[in-house]
Amino acid sequence: MRRTTRRLRGAAFLGLLGLLACATPVEYHGRKVGGGFILWSVPGEISMGREAIAELEAEGLPYLQEPTVQATLDRITNRLMAAVPPTFPKYPFNFAVIDDCVVNAFALPGGPIRIHRGLLVKTVETEAELAGVLAHEMGHVLGRHGSKRVSDLFLKLGLLAAVVTVADEVERGNCRSVNRDECQQTWSQVIGVVGYLGVVLSSLAYSRDNENEADWIGTHLMIDAGYDPEGMARVFDKFAQMKAEKGVSETAFLNRILSTHPPSADRAVRVRQLRTERGAARTDWALDTPAFARLRQDLRRLPPPAYEDAMTTLTCSAHRRTCGTRREECYRRLLVCQREECDTIREQCVYIENECAKSERECRAFEQAVRGRRPSC
Repeated sequence: MRRTTRRLRGAAFLGLLGLLACATPVEYHGRKVGGGFILWSVPGEISMGREAIAELEAEGLPYLQEPTVQATLDRITNRLMAAVPPTFPKYPFNFAVIDDCVVNAFALPGGPIRIHRGLLVKTVETEAELAGVLAHEMGHVLGRHGSKRVSDLFLKLGLLAAVVTVADEVERGNCRSVNRDECQQTWSQVIGVVGYLGVVLSSLAYSRDNENEADWIGTHLMIDAGYDPEGMARVFDKFAQMKAEKGVSETAFLNRILSTHPPSADRAVRVRQLRTERGAARTDWALDTPAFARLRQDLRRLPPPAYEDAMTTLTCSAHRRTCGTRREECYRRLLVCQREECDTIREQCVYIENECAKSERECRAFEQAVRGRRPSC
């Protein structure tokens, strides 16, 4: 009877959580953005992003320590941030350049945005093109897309059920008595996966709807900041050309990371259409500056970085370490589970096993592809 009551209370909790987790969208240029199923409040989202980038930095994420690069980045991003209306949550955006040769950029929930040196050297040729990349990533943050993906991940891992179990045990006082060890172990698993977000967040592919919304938000940000959105469209043109010339990325894992910027001529068309709608006759939009041209010259004179692809290298190392821990914890729980819980735990173990095996195959393919290669930027 007590177990049945606990299930009913857990179901009621999940139902209430589903209602509470529906984030209110923000009205922006006549469109509602950023709503949906999100388990975190804005302060919680900001905290999650900070912890995630700290996890990556603890792995040894290398940054480009070049004052002129950071000064230019700050000048562009300050202009974009000033264009964000007060109707959006006030996210503490922060920007830095990863010192490797990857042509990419990514955003974490709550504000951390990182671009790669390879993007600055190999792809963007004007200030508006870099502004387009940054505005797109800001669009992901303002649209709360990372938090939506992680909320979905929590659902897939069954962590909500774990939280319900712990909350129920705490409420009945059993965390301090009969089931204290079991309760603490369950909570430990929840916390363990939260820590794992640091190496997972940056490789979560956004949905097509998220990408379109980030393009839409980013284009409006550029226009409101005085940058010509043609810059964003040209970046998409270049990505589409890269795909046509070289095909897909060398490894599935790297391709998944790069999926935050999927090459698409269709996206360039949509950006140009929105540009026309907002006023094609305008002549005050900035496309480039002499200072940005000098910056690209300075970047070419720098010595090559230590990594061709730092993110994938470090993420593979973190995946291997955390996968072992997650497997061990899941199978330990399976050995001591109650009958009604075993099927759920078994499904979680299978999911973890499949994900870990997949990431291992992809990491080996990546390592084989880059073995002996010197950084090319």
